Amino acid sequence: MFNTIAAGTEFSLREQVKYEKDKAVKQPFIDQNGVKMLLVAIDHAELPDHPAPADALFIVMEGDGELTYEGKTVKVKHGTSVKFAKGAIHSVKADKLKFMLLFA
Repeated sequence: MFNTIAAGTEFSLREQVKYEKDKAVKQPFIDQNGVKMLLVAIDHAELPDHPAPADALFIVMEGDGELTYEGKTVKVKHGTSVKFAKGAIHSVKADKLKFMLLFA
């Protein structure tokens, strides 16, 4: 996906992943030179508990929801960022939410 955008072109990152009714859609955006970025759109759905595959930065681009990280649940909204440690158990639940994960 990243490679299809011409350098110097303005674009909306949040528009690179689309909502699908009652689903959590995961869209890889960057996966090159050791950099990985995953875009996620949740529409009345949940990503169940799972371990973080690497250290990561979770950044909300649109909407609001709930993030449970290592047993602690917090409300997240546009602009919220959370650092994840590799292996940390987390889940996300929302009516409408778009976020990105940047893996380190």
